[in-house]
Amino acid sequence: MKRTLTNFKYLRARMKFLLHLIILTMTLLSISCSGDDGRDGIDGETGPQGPAGQDGNANVISTDWVEFQSAVWEDLVDEFEVPTRNYPVSVPEITQEILDSGTILVYTKFSGILGEVFQLPILAQNQVLRYSTGISRITIKYSNLNSIGDPGTFGAPDSGNTFYRFIIIPSTTSTTASLDLERVDTNNFYAVATHFGLAY
Repeated sequence: MKRTLTNFKYLRARMKFLLHLIILTMTLLSISCSGDDGRDGIDGETGPQGPAGQDGNANVISTDWVEFQSAVWEDLVDEFEVPTRNYPVSVPEITQEILDSGTILVYTKFSGILGEVFQLPILAQNQVLRYSTGISRITIKYSNLNSIGDPGTFGAPDSGNTFYRFIIIPSTTSTTASLDLERVDTNNFYAVATHFGLAY
């Protein structure tokens, strides 16, 4: 009997404690949720301009327009039974990573055709101008459309005013512009240059 009475007193005390705890919790909640919000404070002064951020095209590599030089063309070689002249250009920025996952665009322009820029490969006067790439190099290739004979050479000082230019876009380019490149017509040099904020 004494044990039952002791258990009852213990349970009663425990229930009383829990009841007080619930009342205290509800009181605190009602106090914290009540009352009107105070007025907003006065806006502080605008802080100084932060430093300029990195350009969105920071990783894009673009050469200036470079004039072809007739002396750079190599001797005629037979490539897959096509007589071809090669024009080697050293481009140290082209790495294996660029070759595996980047984008390389090659353009040419002829001063006699004002404003016209062509993406390689192109067909001009029954001749083909194309290119190949490798680590640290781009080779511009020149051959006749009918794959017969020597296409010859061109460039300053013999017949100048023909230029080439490269745009190299690493896959690591941290800009939404590079992700949207598929929506830009890469045949249109001016669209690509505008897209990346490059000088014409």
